[in-house]
Amino acid sequence: MNITKDKLIEAGGITWGKNNMERVYLNDDVLVKAFGFKLVTDRAQYRGEFKSINKTKTYFNAIDDTLHSDEGRVRVLFANEGVKCFA
Repeated sequence: MNITKDKLIEAGGITWGKNNMERVYLNDDVLVKAFGFKLVTDRAQYRGEFKSINKTKTYFNAIDDTLHSDEGRVRVLFANEGVKCFA
């Protein structure tokens, strides 16, 4: 899966930068548009499904091209797609 800063911004990601940090914060819309995941309202049962991540701190670090999330279920969602997501 090829993840780029521009792709995430185009999908609706919010950019943030300070000093030597540059991030693109992700929300539900970005996961649907950029990754093709499916938002479900009850519980995620199948690969590529997820419950809302809007209350998590999930972002793409544009300096070293890595994904980060403070939520374990988000890291598992990406891992199931073969994408490393750090805490």
